[in-house]
Amino acid sequence: MKQLVLCALLVLSSYPWCWATNYFVSPAGDNRNAGLSTNTPKQTIQAAADLTAPGDTVFVMSGVYTNECSNCAVAELTRSGTSSAYIVYMNYPGHRPKVHFTGWQGFYILNGASYIRITGFEIEGYSTALTLTEALNQPGSCNDSSKSNPDPRFNGYGIGVDGRIGEHPHHLVFTHNNIHHCGGAAIGVNQADYLTIEDNTVYNNCWYSIYATSGITLYQLWNFDMQAGYHNVIRRNICFNNRQEVPWPAGNCQITDGNGIIIDDNQNQQNDSKIGPYNGRTLIENNIVWHNGGAGILLFLSKHVDVVHNTTYWNNQSDAINVGQILANHSDDIRIFNNILVSLPGKKINTGEENQMIEYGNNLHFGGGDASFFNTTCLIADPKFLNAGSQLTSDFRLSAGSPAINAGSSQLTNSFDYSRRKRPVGNVPDIGAYEYSGRLSGGSTPQAMKPSVLIFPNPVGDTRTVTIDSDQIFNEVVVYSENGQELSRYAVKESHVNLALPHIRIPVILLIEIRMQNGYISGHKILIK
Repeated sequence: MKQLVLCALLVLSSYPWCWATNYFVSPAGDNRNAGLSTNTPKQTIQAAADLTAPGDTVFVMSGVYTNECSNCAVAELTRSGTSSAYIVYMNYPGHRPKVHFTGWQGFYILNGASYIRITGFEIEGYSTALTLTEALNQPGSCNDSSKSNPDPRFNGYGIGVDGRIGEHPHHLVFTHNNIHHCGGAAIGVNQADYLTIEDNTVYNNCWYSIYATSGITLYQLWNFDMQAGYHNVIRRNICFNNRQEVPWPAGNCQITDGNGIIIDDNQNQQNDSKIGPYNGRTLIENNIVWHNGGAGILLFLSKHVDVVHNTTYWNNQSDAINVGQILANHSDDIRIFNNILVSLPGKKINTGEENQMIEYGNNLHFGGGDASFFNTTCLIADPKFLNAGSQLTSDFRLSAGSPAINAGSSQLTNSFDYSRRKRPVGNVPDIGAYEYSGRLSGGSTPQAMKPSVLIFPNPVGDTRTVTIDSDQIFNEVVVYSENGQELSRYAVKESHVNLALPHIRIPVILLIEIRMQNGYISGHKILIK
């Protein structure tokens, strides 16, 4: 249905009206429908995507969405929003849509499509239906003497962005998605700019690809503009058990990747790239990266990257890889601060080759062997996690007495931790993704147990009414100001609720703390405008 929505253009200090459309999609729908209500939905995400204009939202209802041909994406996105009116693809409140693909991508962004947000999806590749033996002998593999055309079932990306086709995409936001068992990367980006990748769970990807992929990959970034500050943010993601099991034909048939997160060749030196060195800055913060086959976080042939307050544990699971947890190779203008690096016995903490201008401070090392980066600001000690391990349910919060507590540096830190708890508690930040003490210390949410929570709409708008929808029951909602002052508290005991937010001067940023029935907490930052 057509509805009048408020578009906040803060730079003009005014609130002009503009038109936008909500489209609805359900597997039980029909693409001949207009798709303008839950009673007349489209059947495919693609059918709705082909109608979108700036400011539109595509609400996707529960069910499984698949690609319509062997090489197709489930949804190919070629239409752009604007800087003040993104096109949004999201789960309908209370629904859990699943994109299950056997083609080259689940979502595919190309032809310069920009100002797009994808949130609230489960995205699953085809790996669970395949075997390692099949993958080792797939078309195009080192064992395939005929070098036939590659098979997308083994190589597909959950979310793929390609700036090599048509114009370059930019201003893309991928949040709160659960992406797993993709043959290739969970999120793979080529030649784009202004990327926000946060609060995603990325696991069991990359196993079967012949292209040496990693869980989250930014490759050969492109300059949309020369503005200072962070262009790309990779924040609060869970990256678990992504690994390369199939040798890379273009890499002398070696196992080389399967990293949790990689910034790869942002200076555009490979594959005859013509777009020139990238000048934007990238922030990698508050991620929990463990049990991946390659490095936890790898910067290769790249510049202008900050790696801050991440927790990395027992990466380098592949026998062929021994490079460390967080590292930079052939890179420049890199800052690595306040991270935890825990290595397997006999595996290196970190390595580095032919780098320039690497700042490395207040990182905690434990286990493993050699470290190319280390100085007197760093620690060698057991971080004393609550329940570290090799399962998706592992808990990397700090326990009492952890040497990481109050051991960080304020030189390069952030304002909130993985659970959106205020950082620092006290005068000095903790090392790692979690801040230990303070008002949220009793119940932050570990990785796989973190509930799926949707706040809608977000930004909230001038109505100051918000819908909170979860896949778990929550007992209480507490609203804080941005500086941590409690403003209101609501007793709930539901999994779905509409709340009227406090009447305070707008625009304003609020912190919402959702206390789950199982004792955990989900923190959210919202804008009322």
